[in-house]
Amino acid sequence: MRLFWVSFFKGKHVNVTSNTFSDDKSSVLVNSQSVSSYSHLSWLDQIRGCAALYVVCHHAVRQVIIIGNHAHDPFYRFLQLATGFGHYAVDIFIVLSGYCLMLPLIRKQHFGSILNFYIRRTARIVLPYYGALFLTLICIYFLMGEMQDSVWAGSALPVTFESVWKHLLLIHQWFPSDATKINGAFWSIGVEYQIYFLFPLFYFLARKFGFVRTFFIITIISYTLWTICFYFDIFNAGENGASIYYCSLFFMGAAAAQFANQQNKTQAILFIDGHSKTIMLIAFAGIGAIALVSSLIGHFNLSV
Repeated sequence: MRLFWVSFFKGKHVNVTSNTFSDDKSSVLVNSQSVSSYSHLSWLDQIRGCAALYVVCHHAVRQVIIIGNHAHDPFYRFLQLATGFGHYAVDIFIVLSGYCLMLPLIRKQHFGSILNFYIRRTARIVLPYYGALFLTLICIYFLMGEMQDSVWAGSALPVTFESVWKHLLLIHQWFPSDATKINGAFWSIGVEYQIYFLFPLFYFLARKFGFVRTFFIITIISYTLWTICFYFDIFNAGENGASIYYCSLFFMGAAAAQFANQQNKTQAILFIDGHSKTIMLIAFAGIGAIALVSSLIGHFNLSV
């Protein structure tokens, strides 16, 4: 364990500079030259590729329904189980978004123009999204008759003027009746784009209060707002809805980028090495607790 962490951090950070970055109450040295050298990290592309491939498999298997004796085929049930966690891949994308957006800020040590940031994010996300939306509408127009009885048509159709303009404004995920219309996978685009609008605020909070405190602040606020939306049944708090809690995952990625590019990681390395079993147990307990809460919520919804 010790060799892994030491070799990992030594391999990533060389040529110490004097730049500083605020974390909690103390200044933390950040290796800006290392960030510049590793501005394009191949492992990020690999994780994205695996997550994207998994999402494709997730949606593909969900489009197939087998009835009769073959419905209990072991291989079919295995595929359903193995590809049934598409939302976890979305979680990975959200965390990676925060990580990637934080890297240039660590290098520059300032946010720059917020307006320019919004323009760049819009050009990168919204324009390709509009292209995919337009292509989907064309396919629906020409192939709707042949796909009327498909699993996809059950959630994506009918296409109305209201659903189109909500998709154009990227607010369709706020409404249960429109979240999966046209193309069910589009719900996450709206969520991610709206988080981008909050990123400047997250960054300035981190500079003022530190990354750890800011993470807890964002987590508490986002989950509180999500609970309120869920309780009062507003803004579509379901799995394909507004998903306010993704703000916490997004900032988790940003905080990970800041930590990964600190020059002095001795304390963190020793802590992880000395308490690795405890950390693993806490992590698994947390995952189990989340799974239990999710199951209870699902059971409650079914009961109601």
